[in-house]
Amino acid sequence: MQIVGRQITLSDGSIALLQNQGMQTFGSIQVQASESVTLTGTAPDGIVSSSFRQETLGVGNTGDIAVSTRQLAIREGGQIRNRTQGVGNTGNLDVRASESIELSGASPINPQARSVIANFSLDRGFVGDLVVSTQHLKIRGGASISTTALGTGSGGDVLVNAVETIEVIGLEPRIIAASAIASTSLGIGNAGSVTVNTARAIVRDGGRITSATVASGDGGRVVVNATEFVEVSGTVPSSINPSLIDASANQVDEVTQQAFGLPPVPSGAPGNVEINTPKFRVTDGGLVTVRNDGMGRAGSLQVNADTILLDEGGITASTRSGEGGNINLQIDESLQLRHGSQITAEAGGSGNGGNLTLSANSIALLEGSTIDANAFEGRGGNIEITTQGLFLSPDSHITASSQLGIDGLVTISQPEIDTSAAFVQLNSDPIDPTTQIVSACGVAHENSFIVTGNGGLPPDPTDVLRGQNIWVDMRLLEIRELNRSIEDNPTEEENSSFVEPTPLVEATGWDVKADGTVELVAIPPRQTNDRGAPSNCPPYRDRSHVSIER
Repeated sequence: MQIVGRQITLSDGSIALLQNQGMQTFGSIQVQASESVTLTGTAPDGIVSSSFRQETLGVGNTGDIAVSTRQLAIREGGQIRNRTQGVGNTGNLDVRASESIELSGASPINPQARSVIANFSLDRGFVGDLVVSTQHLKIRGGASISTTALGTGSGGDVLVNAVETIEVIGLEPRIIAASAIASTSLGIGNAGSVTVNTARAIVRDGGRITSATVASGDGGRVVVNATEFVEVSGTVPSSINPSLIDASANQVDEVTQQAFGLPPVPSGAPGNVEINTPKFRVTDGGLVTVRNDGMGRAGSLQVNADTILLDEGGITASTRSGEGGNINLQIDESLQLRHGSQITAEAGGSGNGGNLTLSANSIALLEGSTIDANAFEGRGGNIEITTQGLFLSPDSHITASSQLGIDGLVTISQPEIDTSAAFVQLNSDPIDPTTQIVSACGVAHENSFIVTGNGGLPPDPTDVLRGQNIWVDMRLLEIRELNRSIEDNPTEEENSSFVEPTPLVEATGWDVKADGTVELVAIPPRQTNDRGAPSNCPPYRDRSHVSIER
């Protein structure tokens, strides 16, 4: 069946149906719309949903369903689904919208008729895979994208690719059915895996990304890859049921057990959870968990992130009586737990507690937050923390204990440093010490360089030792003595005015006394003869003189 148009709308219980009652495999349903596809509401009785549908009632298989458009809206119980009610298997389901996909709510008449994109098996048939691709994906009001295996057949895998955002928000309040991206096993067959690829993943107000088992089949793996952030926040309004990313084996209520013929306690094992994102936030009652409400072990939980913030949120791995699951958090920067947040790997009954491995640049536990690996009768799990800084408020704690068994170990360590990386290979040849000392400069071109006083360049140790004479400016000492003399013996003339000192006069001749003493004298101009001796006038004598004795 092929449906092609610009805008394709099915409403009020309109359906495009391929039903296989025989033994052969059906072909596909292909829907192509250049603008939009809209599926809205149900028939007046609330039973038949507006839908693109394939189903098999016998041993024959159904074909694939492929929808391609720019915008897809499924509201008030509209559906795209492929199912088997017999031995036959379902085909694959591929939905692509280049801009946006919106799934919201359930039928106003019948809350069981929810808006879905789904592959499921009610008997022995196997369920095909489901792929959804778009830019923006919104799932609200109890709508879901899912694969379900109710009988002996296994469920298919779910792959959701949204370039920008994925929002899984709220629930259908009349039947408390959460908005979800899910793969579920309600029988012997195993659930499929769930993989989500986006930039921003938001799970809020009771929404879920999950792979679960409620019977003997095993649950699948859950992987969330977000290039910007993952946020899990809030609970179901007026309830304690949290928003979830989980892989679990759940015990359901008695009414559901009777309706689907489920065992009172699940025996299947849950899958694992892996989250890869730069920023990971779990707040306001949100929960990320691997758990087993039955007798088996819990799965493992791995988070790779730059930062993790838990604010009234939890990351847990728990079992009722089996082995506790393991939690591994690899964080490049910081891990913060606030307002009673918790990271726990616990086991009830005789099971051993799970192990916790945490690696972060800094870890802070504030306002009553906890990191636990506890057990009841079994051995407590081990906690291994590698960090450069660990901060605990007085009301917060880290424990690895057992009420009746042996306590586990808590190990906190600094990152190992490779000290050998700083080693330098030394030269095996001895070093000549004379080459390591600066020699004094030699005299060249009538210049000189003198090393004196404290400090300076060291001499060559092979040279002769020389005295270390320190140059002192003696003029400073004479000036200080002269000032001190004036201060001690002041005169009225010195106190009243400044006296100009007598200038020195250069000698221009000499005088020979009778005893042979020669006295240098200053003779006024034109009073000297060729020999420089005094003429008729007596010689002019300056105060300063030099006497030379023979």
